[in-house]
Amino acid sequence: ETNWGIVCNGGIVNLALATAEYNTDYAMTVMSSALRSIEFPWYRLAPDGAWYEGTDYWHFVLTHISLFMGSYEAVMGEAFAKEYMGLNHYSYFQPAFLGPSGKPNNFHAADDTIIQNPGLFYMAKIYNDDELMKYRADRIKKYGIKPEVMDIIWFKAGVEGENKINLKHDYYFGETEFVSMRENWESDDAAWVSFHGGYSNNAHDHIDVGTFVYTIGGVRWAIDLGKEMLSYLPDSENPAILAGYDSRWFFTRKGEGHNMVVINPDDGL
Repeated sequence: ETNWGIVCNGGIVNLALATAEYNTDYAMTVMSSALRSIEFPWYRLAPDGAWYEGTDYWHFVLTHISLFMGSYEAVMGEAFAKEYMGLNHYSYFQPAFLGPSGKPNNFHAADDTIIQNPGLFYMAKIYNDDELMKYRADRIKKYGIKPEVMDIIWFKAGVEGENKINLKHDYYFGETEFVSMRENWESDDAAWVSFHGGYSNNAHDHIDVGTFVYTIGGVRWAIDLGKEMLSYLPDSENPAILAGYDSRWFFTRKGEGHNMVVINPDDGL
């Protein structure tokens, strides 16, 4: 049910589609199984399109969802699961979790680096949303991002223009319980606050329910330290494992390092 379910099965579907003309029956059997398997993590998009493993993994999943869906639509003539609950809101999670500087609320296992993804163009295309298309085009210019091949394939020419971005200022995403509120889309100095509740017992989760990021005047006054990469080391190199600890919660950034209140942090937790 993690991002891996979409990454692996989506890749298998792409392979089956690419080779189906040579061994059609076998390819379609493989694809059928992969499509059934991809349903296991798909419900995680519901109800509002957030991704429960954090912003980095949202970005990772969008890359593979858009490549998988784009290939499927090109060959099969329809967008897979377009009407599934939450998918139509999925792309709006990025505008919500990115602040005026382009850096995200990096809750759970995520860094505070600028996140941009050509998959936004694909989602904007299948839902016929020119505002989302314009948002991605604007961010490419704003942050000097080098367009990728898929940007060119999925972009709808003529929507960028000089008009202001007309997305909502306030967002709420259920289940992950993420909230974002901003002053405006134009100014790098705009006020912006975002926070998340939800759960802390899923894959790549940290104990960070309640962590928040606050920006005003171009300064991030409340920050989140983000992921602790040491906890991803193999057991043979992981100091937590070698010291006899559960590596998931050994490092400070899993809990106390977040921008939140911690109760009894030294009481064996």
